[in-house]
This record gives sequence, structure tokens and C-alpha cells, in this order.
Amino acid sequence: MEAIGRLLAAGEDSELARVARAWLIGLRAMVTDSAARHPDDPGLAAAPDLLEQLDELLGNRAPVLEASTAVRRLPADSRLADLIAAFAADPAVAGAIDEQSLTMLTAVSDPAVRWLSFHLCLLRLAAPVAAAWRSKAAPLAADHGPAAWQLLPGDDAVLVPPCITDPPGGTAPAAGYRTAPSAPLDDEVAAAIGLGSPGPDSDQDAMAIARLSTLILALAQLDDNLVVCLQAVLFKGSRRLDDELRKHYRAAMLGRLREWARTPPRSAARLEALLEVDEALNSLTHRPPPPQTSWWAQLRRQSRQVVTRSASALRAAGTDAEVLSIGMKYRDIKDLTDHNDVGVSSGGQPGDVLACLRLWARIEGRTLPGRVMYRA
Repeated sequence: MEAIGRLLAAGEDSELARVARAWLIGLRAMVTDSAARHPDDPGLAAAPDLLEQLDELLGNRAPVLEASTAVRRLPADSRLADLIAAFAADPAVAGAIDEQSLTMLTAVSDPAVRWLSFHLCLLRLAAPVAAAWRSKAAPLAADHGPAAWQLLPGDDAVLVPPCITDPPGGTAPAAGYRTAPSAPLDDEVAAAIGLGSPGPDSDQDAMAIARLSTLILALAQLDDNLVVCLQAVLFKGSRRLDDELRKHYRAAMLGRLREWARTPPRSAARLEALLEVDEALNSLTHRPPPPQTSWWAQLRRQSRQVVTRSASALRAAGTDAEVLSIGMKYRDIKDLTDHNDVGVSSGGQPGDVLACLRLWARIEGRTLPGRVMYRA
């Protein structure tokens, strides 16, 4: 430990010191987590001494621990801070989440906001990586019954569990967020599409789009790391959401929903309007876009399935209709876009198409260009 202490003393100017500190923080988080989950482990008695030495090296002011079960009595804030630090140091995380998002996550002081941001980051990760970190965070989650949940439309899934860490000045854990088929629609979304409460006679596509739009607009309010790429909101490039962009994005989404609802069912005009809605849903994303096995990617596929189903129905009725999700290398797809694509500096390799923001389409002989995000 003495040698590690000398290395850490080199400070932030030393890359070796930063790597060592990240490793020690990760070790502390893993020991704390394992001790909480395995109270009968034969090595538990030695854990407090190890954690005390790690705290001395890291300059933490954690309480001195006693006896075997004392590890589980660490303050929730301290355990959460250790978890976040280890998360940010994980190479599998750093490869999928941009540095600015991780910096914001580690810098925030409010435990409730930190817990929310951490779980929103998990939605951006490949499924196996996200599952591993959810397991590590599980000891900090709280079960406070139905009242602790805010419901959003979707299949049954937990997005953000309630946390045992109280918000400053609060008397109970912040509510968690989960998706459920019974969740209500956003009032303005339902009005734009002309829907009331979900029912057995509701139009399948209209209900799917209403639920997706409600969920996306709710996430836009929660996730500060989302970036908007919709030309109607931001003519060029991409930018992180702020209050002004949120307002413009919501207005654009509702406007496109209204236009779609006005078109005749099973018509070429309806498919074209649906492409506009799908573009809005897919133009609120992250930099870099989440991988194919992530929760976000699965969500986006639901919108694309509605478009594909609509195009197939038109073709079956004799209308010329084709849609295409654009991928591959950017140099190979430039004829499929209007060259107003979004270049970013993270994710994939230079020249890769990272996400299809707008589908390419041909409808009744007219070609409608797509739009992509690519690695510049």
C-alpha cells in the first residue's frame, strides 16, 4: 500500500496516478457491494480493514467499520459515490458513453439526481454491460410499493428503481420510473392524434406512436445527455437539450403528430407523414448513439416497425412504397441523403454511419432522402 500511496501523491498530472485511483475506487465499490450481498462470506471480517486502508489512500472520510455486518451500514451516499466512480472507470462504459456525460455524472452532488443519471446512462449500454451494473446497484435500490413509481408507456420494465438515498431535505426516497402497458398517455399527444385512453378498439399504429411519443417526451425532460438532431429544431448538427430546445422539440413532435392524424388511413400521404413522426422520434438521441442491444436501440426499433408495417400494407394494396434504414459506410450512402447529415466525433470508426435519423423512402415514384449521424 505504501507504493500505491506514493504513486497517488503524483496527483492529477500523472496518468498513472489517475489509473491507480480509478482502480482503487472500483475495488472499494466491488468489496462494499459483495459484502452487502454475501453476509456469510468467510472473508467478511477482513473487509472493514481493507476498506479503511483504501479510504486512507483515497482521502475519503468514511466511518471506521466494525464487525462483520458493519460493511452494510456504510452511508448510502458514500456507497453510491463509490459505485458511480467505479462505473465511470469501467472501459466498457467509457467506450459507449461520452466523456461529458460521465463527467456530469461524477460531478453532480445531489444523490437523487446522481442515481437518476446513473440509471439513464445504463439505458445507453449494451444489454450485458447494463445488466452487470444494475446488479451492482441493486443493494442501493429501495422497494416502497406502487406509490414509489412513476409510470411511462411501454412493456413492463424498470428504468430507474427508487433509491434508499434520500434527496436533500426529503423524507422519502425519490420515486423510480418504470414502463407499463397501463401507463397514461401524454394529454397533448393523445389530443394531437385524436386518442382517448387506450382501449381494445384503438388503432394499433396510432396507439403505438402515441405511447412512443409520450415516452420519448418524458425522457426528454429527464435525460440531460440527450441531443437533438431534428432540422426543424436545430438546422445543423446536434446539441444537448436545454429548456428552450425541449420546448421547440415538443412543439415539433406534436405538430408532426397532428399532420399524421389528418391524413387518410392507409394512404401514401399517411406513410409520408409517418416518416416525419419517425424522424422526430429518432432525432432525439445520444452522442454516440447507443449500441444495437441497448434499451434505447430496442425502443427505436418499435417506431421503425410501425413504418415498415405501414409501407408493407400499402404495397399489398398496390401502391409503390419502399422504405430503407441507411447504414454501412458514409461514403457509400451519400446518394441516399440530402448531404445535411450530422457528423460527430465519438463512436465507431471515422466514416461509419452511426444512426439513421430519417429513413430513405420511395413513395409513388417520388424519392424522399434519408438523414444519418456519422462518425466524422
